[in-house]
Amino acid sequence: MKKKKNQCRYIEESSVSLSCVSLFRVAIQYAKAMGMRPIAIDLGLEKKEICISHGAELFVDCSPDNPVNIHESINEYTQGRSIYI
Repeated sequence: MKKKKNQCRYIEESSVSLSCVSLFRVAIQYAKAMGMRPIAIDLGLEKKEICISHGAELFVDCSPDNPVNIHESINEYTQGRSIYI
C-alpha cells in the first residue's frame, strides 16, 4: 500500500481564526510558529489578554452583550484572506 504525501498546505501570511479555549491556546502558539497570523474568537474580554499573550494578533469578543459580526471583523482585518478552524 502506497502512502500519500501530505497534501495540506497553507499560504504564508495566512490568518487563522480560533476559539481560545485551553487546547486552542496551544494551537495559537503553533500557528504563530508556522508563520500564520492567529486570530482568537471567544466570549468575554477577560480572555483577550490570555489570547494575545499566547500569540493571537486579534481578539474578537463574541459575547451576547457585544453585538459584532465575527466574519466581517475578521475579513476587514485580514482583507478577506483568512482560514477558519
